[in-house]
Amino acid sequence: MMGAAARLAGLSLLLLVAWPVAAASLHDGGARRLGTKLTYEVEGGGIANRFVATILRAAPDVQFEWFTTSPLAADGVREISAAALASSMEHCGCHAHGEWGQRGNTTALWLSRAAYASLAGGAATQLSIDDGPGEGRPRAIALVRRDVFRLIIDGESAEVPALVARTDSDAELWIRDSADDPLVLAIAGEWRIRLHSIWQRRDDEIGRFVRVNGLGLHVVERGGGTPVFLLHGGPGMESNYFRPYVEPLERAFRLVYVDQPGQGLSQRLPPGTPYSIPAAVAAIEELRQSLGIDRFVLLGHSYGGFIAQLYALTHPGRLLGLILVDTAPSYEYNAEANLNIQRFGTAEQRRVLPGLSNDERIRRVFALYFDPPDQRLADAFLDRLILSAEAWRQLTATREFRAFDTRPRLGEIGVPSLIIAGENDLITTARQARILASGIRGARLHLFPNTGHNPFVEEPDAFNELVAAFVRGLSP
Repeated sequence: MMGAAARLAGLSLLLLVAWPVAAASLHDGGARRLGTKLTYEVEGGGIANRFVATILRAAPDVQFEWFTTSPLAADGVREISAAALASSMEHCGCHAHGEWGQRGNTTALWLSRAAYASLAGGAATQLSIDDGPGEGRPRAIALVRRDVFRLIIDGESAEVPALVARTDSDAELWIRDSADDPLVLAIAGEWRIRLHSIWQRRDDEIGRFVRVNGLGLHVVERGGGTPVFLLHGGPGMESNYFRPYVEPLERAFRLVYVDQPGQGLSQRLPPGTPYSIPAAVAAIEELRQSLGIDRFVLLGHSYGGFIAQLYALTHPGRLLGLILVDTAPSYEYNAEANLNIQRFGTAEQRRVLPGLSNDERIRRVFALYFDPPDQRLADAFLDRLILSAEAWRQLTATREFRAFDTRPRLGEIGVPSLIIAGENDLITTARQARILASGIRGARLHLFPNTGHNPFVEEPDAFNELVAAFVRGLSP
């Protein structure tokens, strides 16, 4: 069995194989590449934290989404006005109206090409930039020098060529020295913002968009044979977290990694359109029809297991089999999870501080999703993951989520079912798995004795063997 350190080293090796030169991926398509995650550090008023911007669309323009709850982070971005940087018409006002994320039509983090050309040629130019809260003011800006900017790219330290420019109010900007991708790397003035890290996707982690309910649902299809749909947890996560752990299954089956509506790389719902659990269930059925698949195996992990249970109850004739991984039949799990965090978490993990960004809050607790708790493994898992704040905020507040309870109807699920869980899962506990197994007719239960909430990460070989044997045993 692999220990956490070995698993982490294996993941790091995979990343190094995928990107032999750390900086190369930044130049291959630039930071505008679909799925790129830009992690920023913001300081102001004696407070410092991090927040994340994810690129959701690369053409014809760039669409980004913030993942933050921090007024500081939001103010730091808003202080760069639309005239300063490339054509952003929306800035993050999420702290003003209670949202946990915000998206714009383009991005507020790239210098315009005209401004870059002037600076790179040594000529002074004008931008509209705030040195403090308020409306943008015209500022003269001129090149000071060329330098290198140090950051992390795909988990490795890297240096990026940069222009260093200064405004007439002594604010300093670092801009990536690239005419095609003049990314603003850092700004220092009355407040500071600095790009800490960039994570970019392997080509085979970007799939295609299938029209479902009028919006693009992002799916990645690999392999051939019996189709197996994989539903991620969260809500607000993405299917990419199954990889690279379950990739060996692609040699035997047709795996369909599904980013649920408004999550991962799937197209975001229009403003005012509510997220709902019934809509998520309906999306799976519409996706099945669009892909021309008659019957399939449905694997749901965590929150994805909620959707999988409801799909099995709604469309039983379409399933060859059902695999439920570390999930629960009711919202009762939440009380157990909170109790376990208080019982087994550190003093820091038990506290939720108001100044933390949403990304930092998740990172603080996510180590407890593994057995034993492992912060490095948790960080490696989250670094590659798109977190969709608005989907999480809305779905966890819905009546369907808080009243979720399939226990009275588990006996109606008649398809062959495999229940998998970590014996030491602190989130959706082994007790919840046992309830599922006892309620679903003929269900098989497998508990991994030394894993937490993500057995496919902690015991990938044994997990894949278990799933493969179950799928092969299904009648077509």
